[in-house]
Amino acid sequence: MKLEAIEDGNVEQAVAILARGFPGRPASFWKECLARLSAYRRATAGPPIGRMMTVEGKPVAVILTI
Repeated sequence: MKLEAIEDGNVEQAVAILARGFPGRPASFWKECLARLSAYRRATAGPPIGRMMTVEGKPVAVILTI
């Protein structure tokens, strides 16, 4: 198991996990949410918006730390 920060390079993987875990919201909802959170983080030089857990190299879970 490995935890890595959600950043621009892996945000699409985080979107896919969130859309699968919360099927009541489309992937476009999560993409917009994470884009806004990422923009705010960059503007404020804040910490990562969350972490993505990978097991055996495959992303399996997202922890948002907003």
